[in-house]
Amino acid sequence: MEKRYNFIDHTADIGIEVYGKDKKELFKNAGIGFFDLITDIKKIKEKISVDIEVNADNIEELMVIWLNELNYIFEVKDLVFIDFDIKEISDTHIKAVGKGERFNPNIHPMEEAVKSVTYHKIAVKKVKDGYYARVIFDI
Repeated sequence: MEKRYNFIDHTADIGIEVYGKDKKELFKNAGIGFFDLITDIKKIKEKISVDIEVNADNIEELMVIWLNELNYIFEVKDLVFIDFDIKEISDTHIKAVGKGERFNPNIHPMEEAVKSVTYHKIAVKKVKDGYYARVIFDI
C-alpha cells in the first residue's frame, strides 16, 4: 500500500482518509497526517520521544481518542511529531512513542488549527489491501 493519507474537504471542517497495511501503520499514518494538517512536517526534526497511551471501547473511538490526544499534546505541551513507533495496538488500546520536537512558529508555520477530532462520519475498517480510516476534524 503506497498512499499514506489524503485530505478531504468537508463543509466548514476538513477530513483525512488514512491507509495502512495493518493497524500499526494506519494509526502511525493518521498521526503523521494530523501533524501534516497543522504544519509543514518536512520541518519537524526527531529531537525528543514521548510515550503516548490511550484506551477506548472500539477501534473507531480509539482513532478519535488517539488523534484528540495528539491534539492535546500539541495544544498543551507545544509538541509536534514526525514519526510514531507503535509498541502495542488492539481495537481498544494503543501504546506508542511519538518522535518530534517542541513547536516553534518561526520554524513550523501554522497551517490549520484543529479544535477537535469528531465522531462525524468516522470509519475505521479492514479493506482488501490493509486498513482504511476516515476522520473529520473541527477547525
